[in-house]
Amino acid sequence: MRDIDTPIETLIDDLRDVAQPMPTALVYRLSDPLEEDLSIFEANWEGIPVERRRQFVARLADIGEESYEFNFEKVASFASEDLDAEVREHAVKALWTSDTLSTMWRLIDLLRSDPAEEVRARAATGLGPYILRTELEELSEEITSEATDLLVDTFANEMENQDLRRHCLEAVSSAMRDDVLELISEAADSPDVKMRASAVYAMGRNSHEQWSSDILKALGSTEPEMRFQACQAAGEMLLVDAVPQLITLAQSSDIEIRQAAIWALGEIGGDQATDFLQRLADDEDDPDLLEEIEEALQMASLSVGELAMFVFSEDDLDADSPDDDLLPH
Repeated sequence: MRDIDTPIETLIDDLRDVAQPMPTALVYRLSDPLEEDLSIFEANWEGIPVERRRQFVARLADIGEESYEFNFEKVASFASEDLDAEVREHAVKALWTSDTLSTMWRLIDLLRSDPAEEVRARAATGLGPYILRTELEELSEEITSEATDLLVDTFANEMENQDLRRHCLEAVSSAMRDDVLELISEAADSPDVKMRASAVYAMGRNSHEQWSSDILKALGSTEPEMRFQACQAAGEMLLVDAVPQLITLAQSSDIEIRQAAIWALGEIGGDQATDFLQRLADDEDDPDLLEEIEEALQMASLSVGELAMFVFSEDDLDADSPDDDLLPH
């Protein structure tokens, strides 16, 4: 078993050898790497089989998503220039955990000019947090205006791929600009259900009061994807009028819609939502769903000035799950 102090040349040889396990030590070695290690890695990159490059960069993305202790920005930025589109796609996902302006500019370049639509779509998604940070006044509009304009223009271009346009809409949706509001309205009238679902997602992220009636309507849609996104949007907007419909959806046979409705009820809170979540907890046998209900109930209880406390019987607890994970804190 190699460790992180193994010479990087040896770890790269292991990566190159398809008969060897993926060298996890190399992954950790390349988190915020020394310039010397990065130079050696980059010099040997093209000699690594493409399938191994794909697997390696995908591993970077997964680990970076699981823990913010790791910083793969330098390696991911380099890999985003790979000749293979799948490698670039994984590299962009790995860049999502970075919040530097250099990453923003790299994502802008990829959205503007990468030949693969999947890479451009991931780059668009990666720009979303920068738009949100602008609305939160953590970044100036002057800094992020090019990203916002590019997302708007890409969505507005009907010659672009539909999935790419949806990703652009979702990414730019938190911007409180008139042209963004118009894009959301346009998407809501689309004949394509996926585009309409993205519009509902965008409404929740945008949180302008004008979307309230659209979200309430979407909660009653015959399309599961619309109902799911409407639950999320209702929670984002703290839409009190949605509580009765959310209570119904929280008892749905569709587990994803049920989970989304439970989460939304927790975000909205109030007596009606809290009372329902308490009754739901009393009747739930599934430990995982019970934990989600508990989290929602604790959040909802903040709105009525008290923290929910339940008592679970031993039969409610999964023998393989630690008690502390299920009991209220």
